[in-house]
Amino acid sequence: FTAFGMFLLSFMLVPLFGGIFFVVPVPLITLALIIAHYGNCIEELGPVQCNEVPRPLRFAGFSEDIWWPFTRMMVAVMLTILPSILFTVHTSGGVRFVGFFTLLVVGLAFFPAVVLITCTSGAYRNLRPDRLMGTMTAMGGGTYVLAVLICAAAVVLNLMAIGAVVISTGVFLTAKSGLELGLAAIICLGLVSIAVYMAHLACWWLAVLYRHNHDQFPWFFEEHERQ
Repeated sequence: FTAFGMFLLSFMLVPLFGGIFFVVPVPLITLALIIAHYGNCIEELGPVQCNEVPRPLRFAGFSEDIWWPFTRMMVAVMLTILPSILFTVHTSGGVRFVGFFTLLVVGLAFFPAVVLITCTSGAYRNLRPDRLMGTMTAMGGGTYVLAVLICAAAVVLNLMAIGAVVISTGVFLTAKSGLELGLAAIICLGLVSIAVYMAHLACWWLAVLYRHNHDQFPWFFEEHERQ
């Protein structure tokens, strides 16, 4: 499902580049469904404690399986990744690139804790700075750094996979030999497969961190036994 969604999303970018804007809802809806699926994965593997990745969109309920998982994931993205994009849009020159990468690195450093809070804690009040830092501390330094690296790799690989599908589409339309077609297909399918795997690996690792450490998280509406 996720790989098909990425292919559909990437293919729909091709007519957008050509000025055909009436297809805009298709890639937007596809992207929203993919994001909701990853939100479902974190919830099912973490708080629900399932040992397998859930089916695409679970029971396809608009509220609990699509809208809320998508919203929780997007809140995390807007808090961590969006500032770097906005900075790039409103600046120019060398400051743009330095600021973009600085804000992106900082955002990715907080992303695992933020997305875990938005998807599993049940309250956005847990994003308060002291509770956010407490969540990061409770997960442990080494395991949290690994989560940051996995999430960063998943983001980069998914962007690369989307670009590979777009470029491969152009190759399919202009290729003059079967060798070019085969090479483009292998690179495209390989990147998409690796990107999808890494995204699910990131969801699984975040769920593992939740299972092992949720009783130590300083969240609202949680009950803890006094030690």
